[in-house]
Amino acid sequence: IDALPHILTADPTYTATLIGSATGTADDGRPFDQYLADVVPAVLRARIDVRGRVPDAELCEAYRRSALAVFPSRYESFGLVVLEALVHGIPVVASRVGGIPEVMDERMGRLVNPGDATELAHAVVDMMADDDGRARAGTAGAEHVRLHFTVDHMVDRALDAYGTALATGDRS
Repeated sequence: IDALPHILTADPTYTATLIGSATGTADDGRPFDQYLADVVPAVLRARIDVRGRVPDAELCEAYRRSALAVFPSRYESFGLVVLEALVHGIPVVASRVGGIPEVMDERMGRLVNPGDATELAHAVVDMMADDDGRARAGTAGAEHVRLHFTVDHMVDRALDAYGTALATGDRS
């Protein structure tokens, strides 16, 4: 949220759609809508659509309409939300936390330090200004998911890990 004023003032055509269950309460306990009102000027809030949780079909439609997906996570165990965006061919700006760097790299978008609103805003504005770069990142992300995150590929990796553990006698 702290990055939104900078992002939205960078170009008067930018809009933001906020989707997800974390839109109920800010970190300091303020209701999310109050935090948004305190941080983002009213003239810019008109370009923000807060959706909260949405059905899968609406989420897929939001991805189809998006030029960029942004995940400013402070914790992410695996990074499934990143994969969801990448499978749709959407480039990503995400925090370098948890499992996110394991599911994407800089070819698919940008990784930023968690909690750094300035770095996040600059990454988003830079990506939005580079149509060709976004197209390349979206293509690279979709290809990455297709090659590395199919069910068959993940089963093969799990079987390889079990085989290695059995061969070395590691029963942990």
